[in-house]
Amino acid sequence: MRLNQINDIIKSDPLLQALKVQVTALTEGSVTMSMLVESEKHTNPEGFIHNGILFRLVDLAMGGAILTTGYFVRTNSISISLVPNALQSDKVIAAGTMIAKRDSFIVAEAKIMDEKKRLFAKAQGSYLI
Repeated sequence: MRLNQINDIIKSDPLLQALKVQVTALTEGSVTMSMLVESEKHTNPEGFIHNGILFRLVDLAMGGAILTTGYFVRTNSISISLVPNALQSDKVIAAGTMIAKRDSFIVAEAKIMDEKKRLFAKAQGSYLI
């Protein structure tokens, strides 16, 4: 169910390749993916995961969730809330869900947590059809 298309997006994006993002679950309207956090590459000197990585993961999770329904979209806008002091974790999990479709755009949401269910980021985005 569109797994090949999502994997093609990951393979064609140098940043996602470097992050070694993997799809772990897929149903129509939702996708879950994970990545292992390498402290020397993915965190700042204080040990917190770079916010740019969290942003890219929520965008991919939301876009991937939409793709599972058969729509290929372009990001229009994203609002993201980052949890202060999101400490380094061995693994982060991004879950995206499509929540509404209109004539010209789709709305989705995503969250990123670690394996202990600590929230790192929550986002909502609109995507142009």
